[in-house]
Amino acid sequence: MNMKKKLNKKIVQMIQIPIIVVILFFALRELYNIFVDIDVNLFNMYSDKLTVTNIMIIIVLGIISYLPLSFYDLIIKKKVQINLSTREVYKYSWIASSISNLVGFGGSSAIFLKNHFYKKYVDDSSKLIKETSKVVGLNLSGFSLVCLIYSLWSLVNGRSFDYVFFISALIGLYIPIIFIGATYKVFKNRNKENYYITLKIMFTSILEWATTILLIYGLIVILGIKVTLSQFFPIYVMAIIVAMISMVPSGVGTFDLTLLVGLKEFNVPSEQVLLLIILYRLSYYIIPVLIGLVLYLSDLYMKINEDAREVISRLNSKLAHCVLKIMLFITGISLIFGNNIYLKRYFPHRNEILNMDIVELSISLSIIIGFILIVLSTILHTKTKEVYYFMVFVFAVITMGGFFSKYNIHECIFIGLVWILILFSRKMFYRIGFIYTWKNAIKDIAIILLTLSVYLISSYSKVVHYIHRKIPILNLEEIVKNFYKDNLVSSVFIGATIALLLVMLLILLNRLNKFPKEELDKEKVKKIIENYGGSRLIHYVFLGDKYIYINKNEDVLFQYQISGDKIIVLGNPVGNKENFFDGIQEFLEFADLYGYTLVFSGVDVEVMGELHDLGYEFMKLGQDAWVELDKFSLVGNKNKSNRQAIGRITKAGYEFSIVSPPYNDELFSEIKEVSEEWLNGQKEKGFCVGFLDRDYIEMDKVAIVRNSEGELKGFATIMPMYDGETLSVDLMRFKKIELNGIMDYMFANIFEYAKENGFKYFNLGLAPLADVGRTKHAFFREKIAYQIFVYGNFVYSFKGLKKFKEKYATRWEDRYIAYKKGSSVIITVIQLMLVLTKEKDDFCK
Repeated sequence: MNMKKKLNKKIVQMIQIPIIVVILFFALRELYNIFVDIDVNLFNMYSDKLTVTNIMIIIVLGIISYLPLSFYDLIIKKKVQINLSTREVYKYSWIASSISNLVGFGGSSAIFLKNHFYKKYVDDSSKLIKETSKVVGLNLSGFSLVCLIYSLWSLVNGRSFDYVFFISALIGLYIPIIFIGATYKVFKNRNKENYYITLKIMFTSILEWATTILLIYGLIVILGIKVTLSQFFPIYVMAIIVAMISMVPSGVGTFDLTLLVGLKEFNVPSEQVLLLIILYRLSYYIIPVLIGLVLYLSDLYMKINEDAREVISRLNSKLAHCVLKIMLFITGISLIFGNNIYLKRYFPHRNEILNMDIVELSISLSIIIGFILIVLSTILHTKTKEVYYFMVFVFAVITMGGFFSKYNIHECIFIGLVWILILFSRKMFYRIGFIYTWKNAIKDIAIILLTLSVYLISSYSKVVHYIHRKIPILNLEEIVKNFYKDNLVSSVFIGATIALLLVMLLILLNRLNKFPKEELDKEKVKKIIENYGGSRLIHYVFLGDKYIYINKNEDVLFQYQISGDKIIVLGNPVGNKENFFDGIQEFLEFADLYGYTLVFSGVDVEVMGELHDLGYEFMKLGQDAWVELDKFSLVGNKNKSNRQAIGRITKAGYEFSIVSPPYNDELFSEIKEVSEEWLNGQKEKGFCVGFLDRDYIEMDKVAIVRNSEGELKGFATIMPMYDGETLSVDLMRFKKIELNGIMDYMFANIFEYAKENGFKYFNLGLAPLADVGRTKHAFFREKIAYQIFVYGNFVYSFKGLKKFKEKYATRWEDRYIAYKKGSSVIITVIQLMLVLTKEKDDFCK
């Protein structure tokens, strides 16, 4: 028996599908023949008359007319025992109904979709299918009542009894038969629950069809079509009947053709009817489906894991943010160039994208807002809440203008899309501060001036060219005079000036960035170093020329300076290595809140893995030279020149010694005298090199060299590495002496001192740009960076530094600059150089 039913069903489908295809083909062919004669300009004229208020009313009418379709599942929820909240049932009902309403197939699509959504939440799937099938069957009751009213109205008004009347009369009998049958059953079976459910479904169906008629006739009124309800009603009934007979999904083609032909009998232009059909399809089918799609995607989104949701959310926000920047720029250009009255007067067929008039409140105001939007589009990258609120305000002004002017439908759609993008991109505007760099300022000023120039040139030259060709030369002077006399040019200059002032204001607002800078707290720093050890660069923190950042757990420490929108972190973080990743991420997110990007200078492989996972790329900075002290020796031919140099210094009566703090005033004065002679009038630097500061040098021992007369000729400040195995020096300065080899003498004695005191290694420091960008196969960015470093050289020369260190180094370790992916390497290197070349007095204290 089941096999027979399935076979009959397949046969019906085999017959039904070709019939639908043939009907659809002829309907679409007729529509095509009508559309060929459509006047596009006339159609645009009708569509341009739609205001923002009209569009809003149409959208509301469309949603109201669709709402009853999504009520059916709420009616059967209790009987079928769908184990979902009312909110969830309504959501799935909307999704299923919106799709089935569009694709049609006689309700089978609705049954399939609702079974798909609810089957996991019901105990009896067969009961679910039975009740949803009942809803599909009773759905005709609303149209049956419409047909019954039409039939009675035709009888009363003595209309001709055509085929529409007989079909509508036949359909009209459906609702009384169903009502009588349901009433009879309730008296017979005393099952009031089924009776009330049936009545509710019938009432919902009536409401559905009534609101659909309200929608279409509302569109007729809004479009100004001169057709009364009594004239429209028969056409509508006929169109629905034809669509039902054709069995084409949503009556596409058949409904439209019938409506088009019927309204043409009342001398309604085809262009107006076409616009009516488009608006009906959009408001009743497309908008509900789009809402349903959003609901479905949000449902899928909530069912996936949290990490995937975060990725999708960030992707959506980022995409919306990127598109929004483009849309704002286009809007700004449209407001400026779209109000060029001379272009409008002489060149009416320009591109539609430049035809977006703001409100017509004032051409001047629209041009000014246009320039502001151009600047706004360029500062969206700051992602601050203030920029977001300002953007919302500006677009609110533009949108409000639509209620007082005649925005056309294209402009309404455009503004609607921008509002959607504003809504979806709101999560991207999370920052509480931003840095507006000179790079951004120069770029924005160039865009403003270019826009101004193009506007003035195009406005003047095109009009003059047109006049020369079309208008007698005698009128040229008058036209040009009017061009400058009009407020248009002054408005453009005012708009550009305001935009430039806005750029200047943004630069000044940098000072209001309230990024919390924590200055040196020696006790906190020493505590972390004592608990977890230090690093080769952490001793520089005690110079006091850098800020520090300590994570919330107070076990990871960073030292940094600020350059533009970059926070330049010196070296690896120090502290609990297990928390390095979390600590870096915490600092990264904290800095990002205020518009800063972290750049790490002089990091090694120990933290490259963590930085890579946080989106960093690397550029080689140079190499650190290490001396393995157990291998240090002056014996052998290789060290002959070193032995000779050291021998000359020793024979001359020079003596080496290590002195410990505190230092008396006399010794410090001697050290200061040596330092000043070595500097030769130049200012000291800071950040990654030490400078002469009494508190700083008294933190550890100082190696000194005196001549035979006891005069201090050189000194080196001992710098601990805080690992118990490694020693280094920071400041090493000498007076001018005739003998060569004083530096070798100093290093050799310090090496011996380190060995004697149990140290295994000596860090000779960084040889900047060692083997960086020197070969033709090196990264191009490293080649450029190399040149910046070379020509941006300061007091401490890089030349010969590696060559000297090679005399003693037994191991080399690479050091890197870590910069955020997407950052300009050139700008980053320049900002780093600005920090490196800054004088010590310019640093924080």
